[in-house]
Amino acid sequence: MPKEITYSIIIPVYNREKTLSRCLESLVSQKRDDVQILVIDDGSIDGSGHIAQEYAATYKTIQYFHQKNTGVSMARNLGLEYAVGKYITFVDSDDYVSRDYFHVLDQYTSTNTCDMLVFQKAGFGGDALDETLWFAEMEKLNTIDQQLQYLMSCRLIMHPVNKCFKNSVIQQKHIRFIQDIHIGEDFIFCMTYAMQCRNIVIDDAILYYYDLSDKNSLSRKYRANLCQQMTKVYQHINQIIKNNGPYCNQKHFFAVLDYLYIKNVFSCISEEFKQGKLNYFHDRKRIVEICQHFQQPLSDVYCNSIHRILRLALRLRLYFPFYWISYMVKGRKYRT
Repeated sequence: MPKEITYSIIIPVYNREKTLSRCLESLVSQKRDDVQILVIDDGSIDGSGHIAQEYAATYKTIQYFHQKNTGVSMARNLGLEYAVGKYITFVDSDDYVSRDYFHVLDQYTSTNTCDMLVFQKAGFGGDALDETLWFAEMEKLNTIDQQLQYLMSCRLIMHPVNKCFKNSVIQQKHIRFIQDIHIGEDFIFCMTYAMQCRNIVIDDAILYYYDLSDKNSLSRKYRANLCQQMTKVYQHINQIIKNNGPYCNQKHFFAVLDYLYIKNVFSCISEEFKQGKLNYFHDRKRIVEICQHFQQPLSDVYCNSIHRILRLALRLRLYFPFYWISYMVKGRKYRT
C-alpha cells in the first residue's frame, strides 16, 4: 500500500459466498492503489471467509479480518479501528458499486472541503424506490440545516452506504455504531456524524447498487418488540440533536424527527402481519397498544399537514386508519 490512502472501504460479511466476489470485483476492477478495502468476516459458516482470503492474497489493497459472529455493528466498528484512509465508505457484501465510484468521489474529496458526500443508490432484484426527485429537490436547498432536514424527512440520512465520510471526524469524535441496538443503528451513526458537519455535498450520480432479491432477508422476518426498539433509536437521535445546541435549528429538527417517529406506527402494525392474519376487530387490543406507544410526541411543532393529521388522529384515538393504511401499504405483502 502507498503511504497515502485516500479511501478506506469497510465491508462486513456474513454468509455471502454467492455475492461477495461481485462486490469485491466492483472495487478492485477500478485499479486504485490508494484504497484500503477492509473485509470483516463476521463469523461466516459458508465459503465467504475463503473467498475473502483469496482476494486478500491476490490484491494488496484488500485486508481480511475475522471475528466471531457478533453482528454488523461490531464488524463495522472493527473496520473503523483499522481504517487509515482520509475518507471512509461502507459497502455491504451483497451489493456493488458503480464503475465510476472512485472517480466521482475524487471530484469532491480532492479539495478537502467536503465533510460528507451523499449520492444516489439504486436497487435491483426487486421493487426499489427511485431517489431522483429527492435529489433534484435537495439541489435547490441552500443551507446545511435545510439539507439535513430534507435528508431526514425522505430517510436518505438513515444508511451509510450512500455516503462518504471524513475519517478525521469519525476518529476525533469517536463515532461508532452502537452494538446493542440492532434496528436503526445506521440512523444513529449517520445522524451523529451529520451533526458534526459544516459542509454537505449532494450528487445525483448513482454510485451504489443494492440487492433486493434475498427473500429471507431481515425485512421479512418478524422483529419482536419493534416499538420499544424504535423508541430507543429515536431517543438517541433526540439527544444527539439536543447536544448540538445553537448550531442547528432544533425546533425544525425535532419536528422532522417526530414526523419520522409517528410514521413508525405503520411499520410496527405491519410487522404483526408477518405473524399471520391480523384482523382489526379480533386483534384491536394489540393495534391500540402499538398506536398508544407513539402517543407522546417528541415535538409540539408540526413538520407538514400529514404530520398534523397523524398526531390529531392519535389524540382522538382514531386507530382504524393506521391499521388500514398499514395493511394496504405493507401488511398484505407479508401475507402472500
